[in-house]
Amino acid sequence: MTISLPDEIADDVRRRARKRRSSVSGVIADALRKNAEEEIRERMREGYRAMADEDRRLAEEALPAIREILPDD
Repeated sequence: MTISLPDEIADDVRRRARKRRSSVSGVIADALRKNAEEEIRERMREGYRAMADEDRRLAEEALPAIREILPDD
């Protein structure tokens, strides 16, 4: 596989590869893997937020019925 990168990005990748004693391909693969993991984490955060909103909505809908059932103290 061949890719083209702007000079400043290519220079940064080479510098990171030397620093890590890795290959340029390894640095790029690690960056892509970390990006994919972050995308998964963000989708999970969005899903948990949506679930919390739905749970809150359901609880608010049920509250009047619960108040009818439970005695006031």
